[in-house]
Amino acid sequence: MSKLKLFVVFTFLLQIGTANAVSFDCSKAKSYSEKLICNNSELSELDDKLNSLYQKVKLESTDKKAFRKIVSDLWNEREKCKTESCVRQWYSNAFREYSSLNEINENIINESENYAEWYIDGALIILPPLEGVSKNRFLMYGDDGTIAIFIASKSKGNGFCDNSVQIDGPLEYPPILINGEYYKTYKSCLYGNGFIVPKTEIGKAVLKELVMKMKPIKISFGDGDEFNYPPSNVKRMLERVEKMKQAK
Repeated sequence: MSKLKLFVVFTFLLQIGTANAVSFDCSKAKSYSEKLICNNSELSELDDKLNSLYQKVKLESTDKKAFRKIVSDLWNEREKCKTESCVRQWYSNAFREYSSLNEINENIINESENYAEWYIDGALIILPPLEGVSKNRFLMYGDDGTIAIFIASKSKGNGFCDNSVQIDGPLEYPPILINGEYYKTYKSCLYGNGFIVPKTEIGKAVLKELVMKMKPIKISFGDGDEFNYPPSNVKRMLERVEKMKQAK
């Protein structure tokens, strides 16, 4: 083969390799989705762009455990795809998820010191409301990253839940309004206190996103109570969560 032909072939192969650059080794691709990505230049380009965003979010993520869970869930969803259209839609969803996380990270990095503080109450990390009919309801950040509404017991003897009763499963609770939108919730009990948690994954994500993006939050209950929570200092709150985990 002449030198000119060798040069043309080499250039062609180089262009293919560049166009189909992906975040994993295509020679080891096993699943339908991986093979589709490797054999489709459009999907390969999407994978390359998503990987750049992924690396940025991974580097700046403050809650590594929660980030790994999101990555794992997304990967499992992609592995279910058997068609190019499914993979294309998956990239759209993944870009939206990582873009939201990127915005949260940037808010935390650039936050002002004027945001409200979370408080440690025993083993709880809570954010009290600015106002409300009573002061016994707080936002609570859990070990698993779940945001719940913590209802403090008004008295040690007769709290929101009976101290002597151990509830195995969650109970239905009337829908609540979070910034004007209704969400299904459930309640669980612990040592006389109540925890109200959004029942659906969408509801959980909405409440957590509002907190992590440091937005003001208005929660309205069916009994007429309304509580307004301020934008909060998420960075300091996450630092406290990490310290509590290390102390266990």
